Amino acid sequence: FLVCLLLLLPGCFFKKKHIVPQHVTTPRFLYQHTANEHEVIVEWWKQFNEPVLNELIHQALEQNYDLQIALEKIERSRSLYQIARSELFPLVTIGGEITRNRFSSKVNQLIAKGEKFSFFQFGFDTCWELDFWGKIWHIKRAQYDLFEAEIENMKHVYIMLIAEVARVYIDLCAQ
Repeated sequence: FLVCLLLLLPGCFFKKKHIVPQHVTTPRFLYQHTANEHEVIVEWWKQFNEPVLNELIHQALEQNYDLQIALEKIERSRSLYQIARSELFPLVTIGGEITRNRFSSKVNQLIAKGEKFSFFQFGFDTCWELDFWGKIWHIKRAQYDLFEAEIENMKHVYIMLIAEVARVYIDLCAQ
């Protein structure tokens, strides 16, 4: 047992660190504006001042199943992330039960007739997995990345939906 412990112990101290590769950016792209995550998607179709187009896009956003599915996937992904995050904390379980019974007088005459008795049970349990090697933390991080990917997917569906409605409307108006 001691030999196995001595062979496995160095693996705890000599972890290989992940190094993010550095990318060289071409000078012509250095000072271009990049959208931050808090920036609202611009409502570019309102520049046309077309109330019919505005109403069509509004209806498409409310009634499109693909967009609704994307929003539901975000909620599902957020829930999975919260479940993975909760694994980092201790699990505490508390339970109790009370049972009240009475023997029937017709079942057995030898047992006290109609006597009532109660049974009380109380339980408390706790457990916590210490994350020495980072397994739980990496699962939590992967779930968070999947959550962010679902948000980006919803943005893509949103933009494609609006662009398609606007394209069809402009094509119909051009005819």
